Amino acid sequence: MPNWCSNHIQLSGKKVNQLVKFLDKNQGKNFFDFFVPPAKENDDNWYSYNQENYGCKWNCDANDWVKEDEEVVTILFDSPWGPPLALFEKMFQEGWDVDAKYYEPGMCFVGHWYNGDIVTGKQSKRSEEHTSELQSLREISYAVFCLKKKKKHKRI
Repeated sequence: MPNWCSNHIQLSGKKVNQLVKFLDKNQGKNFFDFFVPPAKENDDNWYSYNQENYGCKWNCDANDWVKEDEEVVTILFDSPWGPPLALFEKMFQEGWDVDAKYYEPGMCFVGHWYNGDIVTGKQSKRSEEHTSELQSLREISYAVFCLKKKKKHKRI
């Protein structure tokens, strides 16, 4: 069973409407497929393919998403063991502005990836105070995201 890494990404680009339609249609399932074709069925090299194209073992489901405006969408999802940095890079190479924050407390993965750069450390030594501060920020960020979502639209 993996440690789960919480990811909060904000994507800006001209294909936001297509992405939101994809998310809605598939109820958030396997949303990496929008950016990278999945490994072929029965492919013995699926693990290597996923690591190379996603940066993690499996495709992921979007837990929640909000279309902020015509060119911005925010997505929350969990990924196994760490953030999908390879996917973030592919998104950026395809013309998306990518602002991703991730947090995996078990292995101390905490970071901020912005348009090709790791703004804050991928893995850091942490103090109790630092961990507590990061957890508080994560909880506040999630609460704000939920409040925004309630204001914007109601999913059935």
